[in-house]
Amino acid sequence: MKQVLRLASLGRGFTGANPLVGCVVIKNDTLIGSGYHAYFGGAHAEVMAISKIKESDLADSTVYCNLEPCTSWPEKKTPPCAELLLNKKIKRIVIAHQDPRPQINGRSIERLRNNGIQVDVGLLSSQAAWMNRSYLKWIATGIPYVRLKFAQSLDGKLHPTPLTRKQISGPESQTLVQHLRARSQAIIIGGNTERIDSPKLTVRLEKFLTNPHFVQPKRLVLSNSKIKLQSPTELGVWLKNLGEQGISSVLVEAGPFWQQEFLSQNLFDETLAIISPKFLGPGLGIVLKNEHSEGNFSSFDYHTWKRLGADIVLQGIKLKGNPCLQELLNI
Repeated sequence: MKQVLRLASLGRGFTGANPLVGCVVIKNDTLIGSGYHAYFGGAHAEVMAISKIKESDLADSTVYCNLEPCTSWPEKKTPPCAELLLNKKIKRIVIAHQDPRPQINGRSIERLRNNGIQVDVGLLSSQAAWMNRSYLKWIATGIPYVRLKFAQSLDGKLHPTPLTRKQISGPESQTLVQHLRARSQAIIIGGNTERIDSPKLTVRLEKFLTNPHFVQPKRLVLSNSKIKLQSPTELGVWLKNLGEQGISSVLVEAGPFWQQEFLSQNLFDETLAIISPKFLGPGLGIVLKNEHSEGNFSSFDYHTWKRLGADIVLQGIKLKGNPCLQELLNI
């Protein structure tokens, strides 16, 4: 299953709202096929793994995949993998995680079992859920997975005053941000960030630009001239609308105002704070609203840090309150 997860990760940045899925086929303790979901609308992992294997070799084999194979529904773009596995006379299927999508949600597992195939569920389940946490949150709630990303100086400033363009993080952290953008379907900034920095918010890494299946994330600007909310309190409703449009994950690269709105309204799942060894002096930082200033703000259930060049990256993730992610507390 570890090999399955490694294969699944190869699709990161290319599958859109679809989950990351890998698959291997084993017979007599030998790997005879492998595959992964490479891009949105493309062949599923099970199809890739099985397509080059002889029918005779598939008999009595075991298939490992990190997510429950899909079944059919009217809007589906590709043939159902559960039927493919049935037709190939697979002996056993090992699944890391059940797919919570309402059209699937155990239906494939039940159908396979009812047709005599041994199905085991739960191997490396937490690791599989971790990989697809954006997808699981979006499917369970209809709201995109929200990552907040900001770079700040040692004295806690995101912008100098007067407001001018200032690069705070180092080149290694900037590369990390490129990968974060690639795995997000939309990037959110505010009007001040657009006026001061004028960021393109595009992914510029060759790995993605040379792949014809890569789709640049949507650029969403919260301002009076672009996306206008009557009040910051409408932020949650707007996020729900994004989810209904098929956007499963967003990256917030806004300045202090919108960062503190997402934080204060508890409308985020993950934060990445990039701390650079610099002092900006007079400037703007994130200040939570009064109701959160006395320690009422919810803490992270998972947090870690790493060094990138001269910077330190702090990652915090909320899991409680997201039933679909509760099992991640076990990792």
